[in-house]
Amino acid sequence: MLKRTAVVLAMVMVLSVCGVVWADQLHVPDDYSTIQAAIDASIDGDTVIVADGIYTGDGNRDIDFGGRAITVKSENGPVNCIIDCLGGIGDQHRGFIFKNNEGANSILDGFTITHGYIGSGGGIYCTYSSPSIFNCIIKKNIAGDYGGGICCYRSSSPAITNCVIKGNRACDRGGGIYSFNKSYPVIANCTITDNSADRLDGGLYAEGAGLTIKNSIVWDNVPTQMTLFQSTILLWNAHAIFSYDSAAVGELYPQLVVYSYIGNFALAPELGEGCARIGVAAGIQLGGSTGRHRRLVQGISAKGKFV
Repeated sequence: MLKRTAVVLAMVMVLSVCGVVWADQLHVPDDYSTIQAAIDASIDGDTVIVADGIYTGDGNRDIDFGGRAITVKSENGPVNCIIDCLGGIGDQHRGFIFKNNEGANSILDGFTITHGYIGSGGGIYCTYSSPSIFNCIIKKNIAGDYGGGICCYRSSSPAITNCVIKGNRACDRGGGIYSFNKSYPVIANCTITDNSADRLDGGLYAEGAGLTIKNSIVWDNVPTQMTLFQSTILLWNAHAIFSYDSAAVGELYPQLVVYSYIGNFALAPELGEGCARIGVAAGIQLGGSTGRHRRLVQGISAKGKFV
């Protein structure tokens, strides 16, 4: 027995000298009273697990990873774990902020983020950071300027996967997601719907940036679905759908606005007369074409479905 204990102690000492660190799990609220307190106590590789409940107040909003490569996840998914920011004009807050060069190993997983109200990024704000955002519901947040749901600013390219971005509002641009200044978010398996902006880009807006959209649905945003300005877009597979109620918005607000963009935006010629109807019937507006030809959309049906 003494010999075995000595061997175990020797192994622990060797691992310590070699710098091996064991990942830990920190539980909210069992171990820490707030999500921020658990994050502040964590180190790279740790996982913060948040129990079911509605989390409000200081420490449970404006949550900052502080540059840590950690996972912050709910115990039982976004329906059961809600970050209620309770933001307002005189008391502005958002759900999460990534501002310390967080990368793909900074993971947010499985929360509902709601009732944020702040200048930009009502739900989540990223600047110089590219975290991984999985399995979240981002709804009913307001940005006084840009990005009611998510704002990607200054070289921020988060991976946004399996998320619902719904019912958010921007008083300027990008009710759902705003991408700006060399930011290139990758949006996969998401639904972006029922968002609004007081200008012309209720769903997604990109300026001097880009968007990659995979297997996602963008629909029923007001007044438009997407605007690209000096930006690129890459659409994969057959699930990016642009639809609108012509009785509600008519031809005043095309649903995909592309101008001063990088390269030419081309509709697939094999669609024949359906392609000719795209400009009005599906609400696609093109303009300001410069640069070499690039087919950014592989094909669009007369109803505005990317195929």
